Amino acid sequence: MPELMALVRTLGKTLVETYVKGEVIAQPLTGEQDAERIYSASMAIRDRMNAIAPGNPTIAGLTVAAWLDRQNDPGEAKAAFRSMIEGLWCQALEKLPLWHLIDNDRRITNEVSELQYFVHETMQSLADDLAEDLGDRLRLNTPVRTIERRLGGVRLASTTGSITARTALIAMPPMVASKLDFAPPLPVALEKALGVWQSGAVIKMQVRYPTAFWRAKGLSGMVMWRDPPALFACDVSKDGGHPALVVFVGGPLALRWRELGDAALRAEVTARLKEALGTD
Repeated sequence: MPELMALVRTLGKTLVETYVKGEVIAQPLTGEQDAERIYSASMAIRDRMNAIAPGNPTIAGLTVAAWLDRQNDPGEAKAAFRSMIEGLWCQALEKLPLWHLIDNDRRITNEVSELQYFVHETMQSLADDLAEDLGDRLRLNTPVRTIERRLGGVRLASTTGSITARTALIAMPPMVASKLDFAPPLPVALEKALGVWQSGAVIKMQVRYPTAFWRAKGLSGMVMWRDPPALFACDVSKDGGHPALVVFVGGPLALRWRELGDAALRAEVTARLKEALGTD
Protein backbone atom coordinates (compact mmCIF):
# COMPACT_ATOMS: atom_id res chain seq x y z
CA MET A 1 0.00 0.00 0.00
CA PRO A 2 2.79 2.57 0.67
CA GLU A 3 4.13 1.89 -2.83
CA LEU A 4 0.67 2.31 -4.35
CA MET A 5 0.10 5.58 -2.47
CA ALA A 6 3.48 6.84 -3.69
CA LEU A 7 2.45 5.98 -7.26
CA VAL A 8 -0.85 7.84 -6.82
CA ARG A 9 1.00 10.97 -5.72
CA THR A 10 3.73 10.70 -8.38
CA LEU A 11 1.12 10.49 -11.13
CA GLY A 12 -0.82 13.43 -9.71
CA LYS A 13 -4.01 11.56 -8.86
CA THR A 14 -6.65 12.90 -6.48
CA LEU A 15 -7.52 10.98 -3.33
CA VAL A 16 -11.15 11.24 -2.24
CA GLU A 17 -12.13 10.25 1.28
CA THR A 18 -14.98 7.77 1.46
CA TYR A 19 -18.09 9.30 3.01
CA VAL A 20 -18.64 7.65 6.38
CA LYS A 21 -20.60 10.27 8.33
CA GLY A 22 -23.98 9.22 9.66
CA GLU A 23 -25.64 6.03 10.77
CA VAL A 24 -24.64 2.59 9.55
CA ILE A 25 -27.62 0.37 8.78
CA ALA A 26 -27.62 -3.29 9.84
CA GLN A 27 -29.93 -5.73 8.10
CA PRO A 28 -32.21 -7.35 9.13
CA LEU A 29 -33.13 -4.00 10.63
CA THR A 30 -32.50 -3.56 14.35
CA GLY A 31 -32.28 -0.56 16.63
CA GLU A 32 -28.98 1.29 16.74
CA GLN A 33 -28.12 -0.12 20.18
CA ASP A 34 -28.91 -3.69 19.10
CA ALA A 35 -26.85 -3.24 15.94
CA GLU A 36 -23.85 -2.07 17.97
CA ARG A 37 -24.31 -4.94 20.41
CA ILE A 38 -24.40 -7.54 17.63
CA TYR A 39 -21.39 -6.01 15.88
CA SER A 40 -19.40 -5.93 19.13
CA ALA A 41 -20.32 -9.56 19.80
CA SER A 42 -19.15 -10.59 16.31
CA MET A 43 -15.84 -8.77 16.82
CA ALA A 44 -15.46 -10.51 20.18
CA ILE A 45 -15.67 -13.82 18.30
CA ARG A 46 -12.94 -12.63 15.95
CA ASP A 47 -10.72 -11.47 18.84
CA ARG A 48 -11.18 -14.84 20.57
CA MET A 49 -10.26 -16.62 17.36
CA ASN A 50 -7.13 -14.51 16.90
CA ALA A 51 -5.97 -15.36 20.43
CA ILE A 52 -5.33 -18.90 19.15
CA ALA A 53 -1.83 -19.56 17.80
CA PRO A 54 -1.99 -20.45 14.07
CA GLY A 55 0.33 -23.40 14.70
CA ASN A 56 -1.71 -24.81 17.58
CA PRO A 57 -2.02 -28.55 16.82
CA THR A 58 -5.59 -28.66 18.19
CA ILE A 59 -6.86 -26.61 15.21
CA ALA A 60 -4.99 -28.51 12.50
CA GLY A 61 -7.44 -29.34 9.71
CA LEU A 62 -10.22 -27.30 11.33
CA THR A 63 -12.29 -24.96 9.16
CA VAL A 64 -13.60 -21.61 10.36
CA ALA A 65 -17.15 -22.99 10.08
CA ALA A 66 -16.39 -26.00 12.28
CA TRP A 67 -14.73 -23.79 14.90
CA LEU A 68 -17.64 -21.33 14.84
CA ASP A 69 -20.13 -24.16 15.43
CA ARG A 70 -18.32 -24.96 18.69
CA GLN A 71 -18.73 -21.43 20.06
CA ASN A 72 -21.51 -20.59 22.52
CA ASP A 73 -22.26 -17.12 21.17
CA PRO A 74 -25.79 -15.98 20.22
CA GLY A 75 -26.93 -16.93 16.73
CA GLU A 76 -27.14 -13.31 15.55
CA ALA A 77 -23.50 -12.70 16.57
CA LYS A 78 -22.40 -15.82 14.70
CA ALA A 79 -24.41 -14.72 11.66
CA ALA A 80 -22.72 -11.30 11.72
CA PHE A 81 -19.30 -12.96 12.03
CA ARG A 82 -20.04 -15.28 9.10
CA SER A 83 -21.26 -12.39 6.96
CA MET A 84 -18.17 -10.32 7.78
CA ILE A 85 -15.64 -13.07 7.00
CA GLU A 86 -17.37 -14.45 3.90
CA GLY A 87 -17.73 -10.88 2.62
CA LEU A 88 -14.03 -10.13 3.15
CA TRP A 89 -12.72 -13.44 1.80
CA CYS A 90 -15.44 -14.18 -0.76
CA GLN A 91 -15.26 -17.80 0.37
CA ALA A 92 -17.57 -20.07 2.35
CA LEU A 93 -16.40 -20.54 5.94
CA GLU A 94 -16.57 -24.28 5.26
CA LYS A 95 -13.65 -23.87 2.81
CA LEU A 96 -11.50 -21.53 4.89
CA PRO A 97 -8.84 -23.12 7.15
CA LEU A 98 -8.98 -21.62 10.64
CA TRP A 99 -5.18 -21.35 11.00
CA HIS A 100 -4.97 -19.41 7.71
CA LEU A 101 -7.57 -16.83 8.74
CA ILE A 102 -5.84 -16.34 12.12
CA ASP A 103 -2.44 -16.01 10.44
CA ASN A 104 -3.79 -13.44 7.97
CA ASP A 105 -5.59 -11.41 10.64
CA ARG A 106 -2.40 -11.19 12.69
CA ARG A 107 -0.58 -9.63 9.73
CA ILE A 108 -3.19 -6.91 9.16
CA THR A 109 -1.80 -3.80 10.83
CA ASN A 110 -3.90 -0.97 9.37
CA GLU A 111 -5.49 1.34 11.92
CA VAL A 112 -8.03 2.87 9.54
CA SER A 113 -10.67 1.35 7.28
CA GLU A 114 -9.51 -0.18 4.01
CA LEU A 115 -12.26 1.96 2.45
CA GLN A 116 -10.55 5.17 3.59
CA TYR A 117 -9.83 6.53 0.08
CA PHE A 118 -10.62 5.98 -3.53
CA VAL A 119 -8.97 7.56 -6.59
CA HIS A 120 -11.07 10.31 -8.21
CA GLU A 121 -9.60 9.58 -11.65
CA THR A 122 -10.19 5.80 -11.08
CA MET A 123 -7.68 3.07 -10.32
CA GLN A 124 -7.77 2.12 -14.00
CA SER A 125 -6.15 5.46 -14.82
CA LEU A 126 -3.05 4.35 -12.88
CA ALA A 127 -2.72 1.32 -15.15
CA ASP A 128 -3.29 3.49 -18.22
CA ASP A 129 -0.52 5.89 -17.16
CA LEU A 130 1.91 3.01 -16.58
CA ALA A 131 0.96 1.55 -19.95
CA GLU A 132 1.82 4.81 -21.73
CA ASP A 133 5.40 4.55 -20.45
CA LEU A 134 5.70 1.12 -22.08
CA GLY A 135 4.54 2.27 -25.50
CA ASP A 136 4.33 -0.46 -28.12
CA ARG A 137 6.17 -2.89 -25.81
CA LEU A 138 2.88 -3.59 -24.06
CA ARG A 139 1.08 -6.52 -25.68
CA LEU A 140 -2.59 -6.95 -24.88
CA ASN A 141 -4.88 -9.85 -25.81
CA THR A 142 -1.85 -12.14 -26.06
CA PRO A 143 -2.45 -14.85 -23.44
CA VAL A 144 0.63 -16.90 -22.61
CA ARG A 145 0.02 -20.66 -22.64
CA THR A 146 3.48 -22.11 -22.01
CA ILE A 147 6.58 -20.89 -20.20
CA GLU A 148 9.70 -22.80 -21.18
CA ARG A 149 12.83 -22.37 -19.10
CA ARG A 150 15.98 -22.77 -21.11
CA LEU A 151 19.69 -21.99 -20.76
CA GLY A 152 20.14 -18.24 -20.36
CA GLY A 153 16.47 -17.30 -20.22
CA VAL A 154 12.87 -18.21 -20.95
CA ARG A 155 10.58 -18.64 -23.92
CA LEU A 156 6.90 -17.68 -23.64
CA ALA A 157 4.53 -19.24 -26.13
CA SER A 158 1.29 -17.33 -26.71
CA THR A 159 -1.63 -17.61 -29.09
CA THR A 160 0.08 -15.20 -31.50
CA GLY A 161 3.68 -16.41 -31.40
CA SER A 162 6.55 -16.59 -28.95
CA ILE A 163 8.68 -14.20 -26.92
CA THR A 164 12.17 -14.87 -25.54
CA ALA A 165 13.54 -13.03 -22.53
CA ARG A 166 16.14 -13.26 -19.79
CA THR A 167 13.48 -13.44 -17.08
CA ALA A 168 9.71 -13.84 -16.79
CA LEU A 169 7.95 -12.25 -13.82
CA ILE A 170 4.54 -13.87 -13.36
CA ALA A 171 2.20 -11.38 -11.68
CA MET A 172 -0.96 -13.47 -11.50
CA PRO A 173 -3.19 -14.97 -8.80
CA PRO A 174 -1.91 -18.41 -7.75
CA MET A 175 -5.06 -20.08 -9.14
CA VAL A 176 -4.42 -18.66 -12.62
CA ALA A 177 -0.66 -19.23 -12.53
CA SER A 178 -1.21 -22.90 -11.67
CA LYS A 179 -3.00 -23.38 -15.01
CA LEU A 180 0.03 -22.37 -17.08
CA ASP A 181 2.08 -25.09 -18.75
CA PHE A 182 5.64 -24.97 -17.43
CA ALA A 183 8.49 -26.77 -19.19
CA PRO A 184 10.18 -28.35 -17.38
CA PRO A 185 7.50 -28.72 -14.67
CA LEU A 186 7.74 -26.53 -11.58
CA PRO A 187 9.42 -27.93 -8.48
CA VAL A 188 6.99 -30.22 -6.63
CA ALA A 189 6.76 -27.99 -3.55
CA LEU A 190 5.91 -24.88 -5.61
CA GLU A 191 3.40 -26.74 -7.76
CA LYS A 192 1.69 -28.04 -4.61
CA ALA A 193 1.65 -24.55 -3.06
CA LEU A 194 -0.04 -23.08 -6.14
CA GLY A 195 -2.52 -25.94 -6.27
CA VAL A 196 -3.98 -25.46 -2.78
CA TRP A 197 -5.50 -22.07 -3.60
CA GLN A 198 -9.19 -21.82 -4.44
CA SER A 199 -10.93 -19.02 -6.27
CA GLY A 200 -13.24 -16.74 -4.34
CA ALA A 201 -16.44 -15.37 -5.83
CA VAL A 202 -17.67 -11.77 -5.78
CA ILE A 203 -20.18 -9.60 -7.59
CA LYS A 204 -19.60 -5.83 -7.54
CA MET A 205 -22.37 -3.46 -8.59
CA GLN A 206 -22.42 0.33 -8.77
CA VAL A 207 -25.83 1.92 -8.28
CA ARG A 208 -26.15 5.58 -9.31
CA TYR A 209 -28.77 8.08 -8.10
CA PRO A 210 -29.73 11.70 -8.91
CA THR A 211 -28.85 12.70 -5.34
CA ALA A 212 -27.19 11.13 -2.30
CA PHE A 213 -30.59 11.02 -0.58
CA TRP A 214 -29.32 8.86 2.31
CA ARG A 215 -27.10 11.69 3.56
CA ALA A 216 -30.13 13.97 4.06
CA LYS A 217 -31.57 11.25 6.30
CA GLY A 218 -28.46 11.18 8.47
CA LEU A 219 -27.28 7.87 6.97
CA SER A 220 -23.77 7.05 5.84
CA GLY A 221 -24.97 4.83 2.99
CA MET A 222 -23.15 1.90 4.56
CA VAL A 223 -25.30 -1.20 4.96
CA MET A 224 -24.13 -4.51 6.45
CA TRP A 225 -26.37 -7.55 6.07
CA ARG A 226 -26.32 -10.53 8.42
CA ASP A 227 -28.96 -12.23 6.28
CA PRO A 228 -28.15 -12.85 3.54
CA PRO A 229 -24.49 -13.11 4.58
CA ALA A 230 -21.63 -11.43 2.70
CA LEU A 231 -23.78 -8.58 1.32
CA PHE A 232 -22.42 -5.05 1.85
CA ALA A 233 -23.00 -1.53 0.48
CA CYS A 234 -21.30 1.83 0.97
CA ASP A 235 -21.19 5.38 -0.42
CA VAL A 236 -18.73 5.95 -3.29
CA SER A 237 -20.08 9.30 -4.49
CA LYS A 238 -17.45 11.59 -5.99
CA ASP A 239 -17.26 15.12 -4.64
CA GLY A 240 -19.42 17.46 -6.66
CA GLY A 241 -21.46 14.80 -8.42
CA HIS A 242 -22.07 11.20 -9.36
CA PRO A 243 -23.95 10.09 -6.21
CA ALA A 244 -23.52 6.33 -6.02
CA LEU A 245 -23.46 3.27 -3.82
CA VAL A 246 -21.27 0.27 -4.41
CA VAL A 247 -22.70 -3.13 -3.51
CA PHE A 248 -20.55 -6.21 -2.91
CA VAL A 249 -21.93 -9.76 -2.94
CA GLY A 250 -19.38 -12.33 -1.75
CA GLY A 251 -18.82 -16.06 -1.40
CA PRO A 252 -21.66 -18.58 -1.66
CA LEU A 253 -24.22 -15.79 -2.09
CA ALA A 254 -22.37 -14.54 -5.18
CA LEU A 255 -22.39 -18.05 -6.64
CA ARG A 256 -26.15 -18.30 -6.09
CA TRP A 257 -27.02 -14.84 -7.34
CA ARG A 258 -24.93 -15.06 -10.50
CA GLU A 259 -27.49 -17.59 -11.75
CA LEU A 260 -30.26 -14.96 -11.55
CA GLY A 261 -29.33 -13.03 -14.68
CA ASP A 262 -28.87 -9.26 -14.90
CA ALA A 263 -32.51 -8.18 -14.58
CA ALA A 264 -33.29 -10.42 -11.61
CA LEU A 265 -30.01 -9.50 -9.91
CA ARG A 266 -30.81 -5.80 -10.32
CA ALA A 267 -34.27 -6.38 -8.83
CA GLU A 268 -32.85 -8.37 -5.89
CA VAL A 269 -30.30 -5.71 -4.97
CA THR A 270 -32.74 -2.83 -5.50
CA ALA A 271 -35.33 -4.45 -3.22
CA ARG A 272 -32.79 -4.93 -0.43
CA LEU A 273 -31.51 -1.37 -0.74
CA LYS A 274 -35.11 -0.12 -0.45
CA GLU A 275 -35.60 -2.11 2.73
CA ALA A 276 -32.42 -0.64 4.21
CA LEU A 277 -32.41 2.97 2.98
CA GLY A 278 -35.99 3.72 1.93
CA THR A 279 -37.85 3.91 -1.35
CA ASP A 280 -35.88 6.91 -2.66
